Amino acid sequence: MNAKPLVLVSEPLLPGALDKLRAQVRVRQVKPDELPGAIAEAEGLVVRTYTQVNAELLDAAPRLKVVGRAGVAIDNIDLKAAGARGVVVVHTPEANTLAVVDYTVAMMLQLNRQFWPMVDPLPAEKFHRVRQQTFGRFLADCRLGVIGCGRIGSRVARAALGLGMQVSVCDILDPAQLDVDDMADRLRFRGLAQLLAESDIITLHVPLDDSTRGMMDEENLARCTPGAQLINAARGACVDA
Repeated sequence: MNAKPLVLVSEPLLPGALDKLRAQVRVRQVKPDELPGAIAEAEGLVVRTYTQVNAELLDAAPRLKVVGRAGVAIDNIDLKAAGARGVVVVHTPEANTLAVVDYTVAMMLQLNRQFWPMVDPLPAEKFHRVRQQTFGRFLADCRLGVIGCGRIGSRVARAALGLGMQVSVCDILDPAQLDVDDMADRLRFRGLAQLLAESDIITLHVPLDDSTRGMMDEENLARCTPGAQLINAARGACVDA
């Protein structure tokens, strides 16, 4: 009998991550739609974004002990159903932090500096015409509102301050509980309504749960200043489209 537990991996992982798993357990890679027929013997399951770990799937996994989410959000896992069956759920909260910070800053730059008309090769005449007709604005002239000032939001705030932006932050936690001591005197702590009303650019960095689903609804969008930019670096469902 093989002493190593069986772990199913339902979405792509980097080879190095798979090698680390294989050093400890038996690994079987399956597609998400193959899970119901394969999970009965598994003691572990590794998922990413698209595998739905719901009560039905958990019912088909009597030996399952742990579900690992290779990523930050765990909204694709039914935590209540897992807890009722004694299945531990773990995730990797730092996994995408730097990538999302880079993405957010890049989006702010692209939206406001307007480089894209000159990205492709242009004839000289058109190039000079585009240069004369394309006007961006400096980020240092913008007011940024950061909704959710945790691991990612706080780093976006630091980057924005470094670019000379005015930064307001809104979080469910009291400012004293946030990891912002090194920049607290340069931040403006606001309620959601005030932050929306005074920001030129708004970035979302919140988890998806009952309190944030659809949080950017018609009412809150109406609170934004005319021409404000909204960057959703959280989950799509946080914005009522």
